[in-house]
Amino acid sequence: MLKNDPEFLIQILDDYSSGATHSLEMLAKRNGISVRTIFMWARDKSLVLDYMGRQNITFGQAMAIARNVAKAIIVSRTLESYVAEGRRCEVWHHGRPQFEEDESLVALGEEFVRDVLGLPDMFKRDLNGNRIIATRVEYAPAQLIEKYAASNLPAVYGNKSEVTMKGQVSLGVTTIGQRAPLPLEVQAMQRGEITDTVKVAQLAPTTDTPAQYEPTTDTPEQYEPEPDVETVPEPVQIIRDIPPKDFIAPPTRPVGVAEVPLREPRNAMEKDLFQRLAAAREKASQS
Repeated sequence: MLKNDPEFLIQILDDYSSGATHSLEMLAKRNGISVRTIFMWARDKSLVLDYMGRQNITFGQAMAIARNVAKAIIVSRTLESYVAEGRRCEVWHHGRPQFEEDESLVALGEEFVRDVLGLPDMFKRDLNGNRIIATRVEYAPAQLIEKYAASNLPAVYGNKSEVTMKGQVSLGVTTIGQRAPLPLEVQAMQRGEITDTVKVAQLAPTTDTPAQYEPTTDTPEQYEPEPDVETVPEPVQIIRDIPPKDFIAPPTRPVGVAEVPLREPRNAMEKDLFQRLAAAREKASQS
């Protein structure tokens, strides 16, 4: 059987990893088998072979390795072609394709092409007689070119950062000259010569009661006691009883608008307005 032939299996894997096609259907046609056969062999755990330095791996694992190699080849090939030569795109205008014209027919003129040559138009056509869509070259953007150059030539086009520092910069403790020697007592303690406890002299005796200072007789005026100051008590607010109601004066009645004397009208319009206002006030007081 074909699946037991290691050379045939490696041929399929090499064809897949070459990047010639990334379609399993096309891979099966190129090797004279069906897509179903490739899937069955890829799931068969007993189909073991050696491929790309891997020992005793299944055909499915070898297909995964070949696919990763094919993806890397296809991506790099497409990217390098796009960066170096650009890509050719069809020309469309307002949702309609633009067809490529035949320059030789354009030179003859539309009437000559239609009347003498009997052609319907001056566009180029393929072998089947279909018009050819015009194309244009679209070059890679500058960001893609810079990224491609930085990834392939990092020493020349890689990311470089230069830091310029002016003045003196201290990165630690700088000792100028010789350090003073340690005291003899400290050196003896480091060597372990002193074994007795050191008694520290008491500078001042401690007492439970705080020290009391008596004024000197030289300047008695500085220590004269201050005279007693009589404290005046604050006045107490007394709330008296509420007076009777008869004592409380009635509230004053506010002066109404109607009681405000009106000035004399200056013209006939003001006179009519004042009359209307007086009628309205009288009507409102009656209601």
